[in-house]
Amino acid sequence: MADIDLLDDLENAAERKRDTIARFERGDRWFVGIDASNGKLTNYRWVSTTWELVPELERHVLLKPGQALIYALYTVPEYRQRGIDALTRSHTYDVLLASGITNTICTIFAENTVSMKAGRRFLKKIGRIWYICLRGGRTRVFWWPNPEMPAFEPISSARASAQPEAQQRFNRWSA
Repeated sequence: MADIDLLDDLENAAERKRDTIARFERGDRWFVGIDASNGKLTNYRWVSTTWELVPELERHVLLKPGQALIYALYTVPEYRQRGIDALTRSHTYDVLLASGITNTICTIFAENTVSMKAGRRFLKKIGRIWYICLRGGRTRVFWWPNPEMPAFEPISSARASAQPEAQQRFNRWSA
């Protein structure tokens, strides 16, 4: 929580702070990169070792012991293409490994071509999920079974629609 004010310089700071508090209350870990020269936030990523809600799928991702879900990565635009993400990613993985995490599941949005390209160098693709929801009906989720994929637990659509819009952008899973 000591670093939450670093979000003040970002767009939608109040919403990001609400999400941050909720994630801390749930027990998620927040890994941040800070520019030592000026104390500004450079990037961050979230890690869950229990579950994470994917609102548009109307499902929770359920993790097994020794697994962690890395999600909601963000690099401040002025710090992009400087290798900062690679440095903080390496630190995150080192900390997780030291705490007993041996398998990480990462999310990458299909439209995030930069992360898709970077991920090919250090991630192993375990699956892809498609979904469709017509006119507010029940969300239909499609994927090929793969024992390496985490389990998905359905939730009520009322609960899913109550989540912040910033969390409602997942549409592809890779690891």
